[in-house]
Amino acid sequence: MSAKVSLFATCILNNFYPDVAFSVVRVLSKLGVDVTVRQDQTCCGQPFFNSGHWNDSAKLMRKFVESYSGGEEDIVLPSGSCTSMVRNHYLEVCDDDDIGGIRDVSGRTFEFTEYITRELGISDLTPFQS
Repeated sequence: MSAKVSLFATCILNNFYPDVAFSVVRVLSKLGVDVTVRQDQTCCGQPFFNSGHWNDSAKLMRKFVESYSGGEEDIVLPSGSCTSMVRNHYLEVCDDDDIGGIRDVSGRTFEFTEYITRELGISDLTPFQS
């Protein structure tokens, strides 16, 4: 049985570098991973968070958590900073009511290369052709 992931392409890739998101899907698929992309994804909330607009950031955080909460698939993000946002900052900003969903989602969230090396156990991609 192959691994299953949901790709969160990030707002930056969706808006400015969609070819990178397509490349991530190709790489993961080539490695035998079943990749889905949710059509309702927007942003992890990091731009608002970094600008000090925590209330606006919390709205996007809740949307992210609601979208992925209760799922079984891992969530792969091709961005270290967005991954860090989900894992490390969601609990800082959101209400206590959100804690269960945040822990569920953050525990299944991986940066793209981290997922390949830690979860798939692949350390050498030199013979890899996309």
